Amino acid sequence: MRTAHVLAALAMTSADRLVTRALHRALPLWMQHGMRDSGLLGVSVDMATIAGAAAALAARPAALTRLVRASATSRLGVAYGPLPQHRLDIFEPAPLHAPARPAPDVIVFVHGGAWGSGSRLIYRLVGERLAAEGFTCLVLGYRRYPRASMEEQVNDVARALEWAADSAEFGERARHVLGHSSGAHVASMAVMRRARARLAPLCSSLTGVAGVYDIARHLDFERGRGVHEVSPMKPAAGGPANFAAASPAIAASQLLREQAALLPPVLLVHGTKDTTVPHDSSVRMAIALRAAGARDVDLIILSENGHADFMLELSGLVDERRFDVLGERGAGTGAQMRTLDPILRLIASCGRAAPHSSVDLGECPPGAASAHPIPPVVRSKL
Repeated sequence: MRTAHVLAALAMTSADRLVTRALHRALPLWMQHGMRDSGLLGVSVDMATIAGAAAALAARPAALTRLVRASATSRLGVAYGPLPQHRLDIFEPAPLHAPARPAPDVIVFVHGGAWGSGSRLIYRLVGERLAAEGFTCLVLGYRRYPRASMEEQVNDVARALEWAADSAEFGERARHVLGHSSGAHVASMAVMRRARARLAPLCSSLTGVAGVYDIARHLDFERGRGVHEVSPMKPAAGGPANFAAASPAIAASQLLREQAALLPPVLLVHGTKDTTVPHDSSVRMAIALRAAGARDVDLIILSENGHADFMLELSGLVDERRFDVLGERGAGTGAQMRTLDPILRLIASCGRAAPHSSVDLGECPPGAASAHPIPPVVRSKL
């Protein structure tokens, strides 16, 4: 239903189209900064998102029913740290009458929100959907700007991953990290931090969907859209002096091979119709990881897929579609898939005792990422 899709798009892109850009046009710079740095911007974005989601749910009673059921059967507000924001929601698959069946894999979902908005409450439908696919899903809450910098947000996600690894309930299971937009940025930084410290990964795989991986480049993109001053990204990073340290693509390019070898398999998914984060963000991240010597990096570029499509479909606010998978030079490969399909394939391929696969991505000398030509898309491995 087209009306439902429009309402759902309103729910998931309000920060971009209805709040951030509107404030840029309507308010003087000092007021933009005031809303951004007081947290009022994040509250406004969340309220607009919830209002849009409510309208979309009214048009899709089945999704509303799932949300009510998920809230009734899940465990909400489980603490993984000492702060009020250190909470997560746990969604379990329906029990099967098979006592010998192993416990399901765990997906740790890190939501986006431009580092200043977003809430685990908004993403309960994501947890319910992933549970319906047979996984235990942990939907993380974490601090946001202005209460926390990017680095502190990374600390929160790292704390949650350590909590899951140390818990009797989840510690022996395969755990997969899934982040969207700024959540993909924060999650990838948390995972790479352990690799830099030469520590074994706390997850079996990392998936970033429509992620921001180079802060300086993305600031240039935001400037072109006219939202760079109201966006929380620049202050959350700590200013230009910290852009490189806060950029996963740059951090990846600085990894030694023995550090990169400690990374879990990485999947990057992006759409060509993303007007919030351009898909070359994921292309460059993939190239940086490959150049550093990461063992398993896959990139899926989907034609006609926008920034919010993954969340819209995963939440059940719109019907799922199948997108063309693009290959080198932007040509179609003849394959189609849902945005969730490559994630499910990655998880299925990751053994519990062997987080790295044996896929050979070819040799690329350290430091070559900056000189590597950037193709419009990179061939996906199906």
